Amino acid sequence: MPITFSLNVPPVAAAQACVQGNRDSSDILRLAVAQMHCALEEGHPHVDTLSKAITLMHEGVGQLRLINTPGSRPETLAVHDALSNQLGLAVLAIQFYDRLVQRLGHVRHSLELLEDTLSSDDQSSQRWQQTLAAIRATYTMEDEKRVFEIILAGGSAADVTALPPTPEAAPDDNSIELF
Repeated sequence: MPITFSLNVPPVAAAQACVQGNRDSSDILRLAVAQMHCALEEGHPHVDTLSKAITLMHEGVGQLRLINTPGSRPETLAVHDALSNQLGLAVLAIQFYDRLVQRLGHVRHSLELLEDTLSSDDQSSQRWQQTLAAIRATYTMEDEKRVFEIILAGGSAADVTALPPTPEAAPDDNSIELF
């Protein structure tokens, strides 16, 4: 059965349909925000446990380093080096997770701002510009700002993913930071 559209919809009915559509969109946005919030909160205790374990391993590797002397057995030195290397990789993974949580928090906040605007009676161009400015202000990482600018200039997700990462997003073996 084909879908037909009528241009003879009374203005009040069209406005009511638009308002209802905004309410439905607002509900879906609130759902997305709540789901994201739950997922992020669920991961925090596990990452805290992992962070504590990495800290303890770091202390153990430091003690192992003190035990190593010029006369230490080669096996001891090899274990120390392997542990140090794996610890560095674990710290990089935690840093990646931290950046991911930060980005998802920004996305969640952006969705909340969008939901506020959609559920508002004020749908003016000025209100939308204020919303976009508020969303832009939440971004702290250069990658986020770059994505925002590309998308608002009419770019696509494919345009964004085709770009090389910014220097701050690339792993740097010399910038390992423990918590």
